[in-house]
Amino acid sequence: MNAYQTIGKPEECTHYLDSLVARPTPFLRKYCYRDLLCVAAYAKSRTEDMAMAERMMKKSLSMPLVFPSHDRLFRDYANAAAVFFPNPVAQDSVVSYCVKAINEADKCGNVSGKQYVYSMLGLMYKRMGRLKDAVDLMGESVSEAYRRNDMTGVVNGYNDLSELMIYWNLPQMAEDFANKGISIVDSLTKTSYKANPMIVSMVYERKGEALLLMGKSDSAMYYWSKAEGYVKELPYNSGMVDLDVIRGELLSKSDSKDSIARARQMLERVVHKATPHNRAKAYYHLATISEKEGDSSLCEQHLDSMYNILNMAESPTYIYGAYEFALSHYLKKGDDKGIRRFSEAFLGEMSHDKDLTNSKEVTKIVSSFYTEQKNMELQLLAEKVHKQRLYLVIAILFLMALVMVNVYGRREYNLRRRLADEAMDILLHDHLATIDSLEQERKKATLMREELDRIKTEVRQRPDYDAISLLDLAERGNEENFILRFNVIYPSFMSNLRQRVPNIGKREVLFCMLIVMEMDTEKISTLMAVAPRSVNMLRWRLRKKFGLNPDDSLEEAIKSLI
Repeated sequence: MNAYQTIGKPEECTHYLDSLVARPTPFLRKYCYRDLLCVAAYAKSRTEDMAMAERMMKKSLSMPLVFPSHDRLFRDYANAAAVFFPNPVAQDSVVSYCVKAINEADKCGNVSGKQYVYSMLGLMYKRMGRLKDAVDLMGESVSEAYRRNDMTGVVNGYNDLSELMIYWNLPQMAEDFANKGISIVDSLTKTSYKANPMIVSMVYERKGEALLLMGKSDSAMYYWSKAEGYVKELPYNSGMVDLDVIRGELLSKSDSKDSIARARQMLERVVHKATPHNRAKAYYHLATISEKEGDSSLCEQHLDSMYNILNMAESPTYIYGAYEFALSHYLKKGDDKGIRRFSEAFLGEMSHDKDLTNSKEVTKIVSSFYTEQKNMELQLLAEKVHKQRLYLVIAILFLMALVMVNVYGRREYNLRRRLADEAMDILLHDHLATIDSLEQERKKATLMREELDRIKTEVRQRPDYDAISLLDLAERGNEENFILRFNVIYPSFMSNLRQRVPNIGKREVLFCMLIVMEMDTEKISTLMAVAPRSVNMLRWRLRKKFGLNPDDSLEEAIKSLI
């Protein structure tokens, strides 16, 4: 199955195993039919037929195992965990199967896949809020893979650690783990190693997510396009679904109608084809689009669908920011039922995560949220003071306070108060850091003015000053000095350019400067640190802004402004 997955043909393996299940030989039926069903169920789960995979796995585990051994039991429990992993109702079962598989692995000593089970259990702990356990398991998964010289397993472990750092909003650490995975993949592909497309795609996906958290959306899109190249031929839930979710989320935040339309198309594909947790994420981002477009009714339909999926299981799951967004929506609308429903969900999310670092982050979010909403809530209460619904709101708030005190106890109350103090310290520190940053910017501006004066003096003294120094500055990545010197040498170009194209962007201005310097697409791609197709997209947008005909030359139009 793993070999077929690596070459992007999991269905062929599934068809073969289905033929054995339908017409087993007498030997298979007598001695190995449970083994066959177990492996076939795992294969089915890799091709998105989750309902059939679960039925086959349940039937397999209900059958007796002929000549039981620790390695066969490990395989059965590990495959069962993988099959039920996407099902939010089966969280406790997945943890149980993983623990049993690890116990069996420790008894037989020669098991392939132990690292994969560590990874699954770590991700499940993360989903359930047991973050310390998740980190411990993911670290152990990498160590186990190194001990077995399983480099694919090492990359998979780094993927999981990178995902956890993203969950914690630590993008630099997430990028470091992703870079380690990419480095291993690059070194292995120079040999005869055949990379597993799902794992390689995931490491590029994590790299993109980390870059996005750093505000580098163009670079993130570049790595996501690389990830898509590995999984576009695989079943949808084997990689493309994750790319649709993260790209849909990014595009949904755009002000462009085309980007919003592309985001909706991606997210609706997730809603119709993905496993439950990704469907919940898609509904959340579709709700943000609907609210942005002023469609409150559709927004609330999406929020209801998201809520129902996240609460399918006895132990609910959470999506970072989703309940905060929903609560904000209903507070603005003044909908008591929605406020009550998502207040309870938001409190559940806060109490769900006992890790100190994440609790601190949640405290900061809550403090920020209620600071932003304070005036609105006061106004809402003032307007409704004479109405009966006011007493309902007060009763709900009082009941929530009692629940928090009685359930979490005095000890956690004190902990949260201390975390709030720490959050205020962090805000004060950030404020002081901002003041220091402004002072640094002021000094930087002074140095830039001095540099400009020096450049002007140098130009007056050197009439032969030309674009060679500009090229040198551009190649060294010194963008600020490059722009200063360019404007000294071509003083009228910038004003002419902005007069011709008033709505030109910063990156488009830089592109035009490089065209003046006779740079080709490859050179521009290198200097601007973007993919060649991004350069071509810049050309296309500029042709539209210049209003050029198909036969007109963009280069000539730009150079005419010198």
